[in-house]
Amino acid sequence: MDRAKLHAWLNTQIDERQPPAQLEEGMGQSIMELALALGALENDRGMVFGMYITAEENDLAPFARKARSTLLAWCKRMGETHGDEGIATVTTIAARCNIVLDSLQPHANVQRVATPFVAQFVAALGDHAMLEQRWRAAGSLDDDDFDLAVRVEVGLPDPDRLAHVMQIAHEAFGFELPASYVELLRTYNGVSVGAVEDPEPAEVVSVEARQLSEPVIWPAEVYGDHFQLDAVPLAGLEHAFVFGELADSGMLVLEAADPGPIFWLPRRFAGSEPIRLANSFDEFLSAFAGSAASVPQLLKRAGVPGWGE
Repeated sequence: MDRAKLHAWLNTQIDERQPPAQLEEGMGQSIMELALALGALENDRGMVFGMYITAEENDLAPFARKARSTLLAWCKRMGETHGDEGIATVTTIAARCNIVLDSLQPHANVQRVATPFVAQFVAALGDHAMLEQRWRAAGSLDDDDFDLAVRVEVGLPDPDRLAHVMQIAHEAFGFELPASYVELLRTYNGVSVGAVEDPEPAEVVSVEARQLSEPVIWPAEVYGDHFQLDAVPLAGLEHAFVFGELADSGMLVLEAADPGPIFWLPRRFAGSEPIRLANSFDEFLSAFAGSAASVPQLLKRAGVPGWGE
């Protein structure tokens, strides 16, 4: 099996073992299979869902993170339905497979930090009249067939997944995520802003993170691999952390090393250098709010080639 097919297969296998909306018999088998697979993936070799896999020519780290995240999702789901006993069921099964799970990650208890930049961005998302005016002036709502308007969706907070991302960043890569980024995801676990036909209601709509439509700010873990570019050599980026994207156009990337500048990376980035958008996540939030939460307007204001003057 070639690398692309293997990666697609691994994604499918893990997705098939996500906790269902309605718990049913046989869930212990799914948890055990995930734990066994995680052990092999984290050790770079072993049986993974019935197939022997090694790390040779395969980057298994993203799938190890995804498998561990799925096990934590099981902890959360079982905790919601069966309390501490449910969580203990998951952690016990994992322990029998030599996997230690801590559903209450230490990073989950980090003190919240009040930041005016998050407040400024949240206020901009809630100013529907301003968004409509700015998007219409930019031509983003022009359509000959439909009457378009701006719709803002935000993900419901998921402390466990956010804590897991913070833990991976700290333990595997040796950096702490910016306080304002963490606070934003504690407020809104992902943000989607787009032009749609006759949205109802007009105000900010809260949804499950998985239901966000092409989020510009990714929710923690459930949309894309935040660490997918860490091993990719990119000018100006030592530790690349992907936190968002404009669908089919490019990614928003945070440089984890202090002071944490923000870059735009075109989707087809082979031969392209990342383009610096802001000197920090605070500065990015301020610029994004000033661009009416529109990535194209943000890129235009930053002078990114191909996005207008």
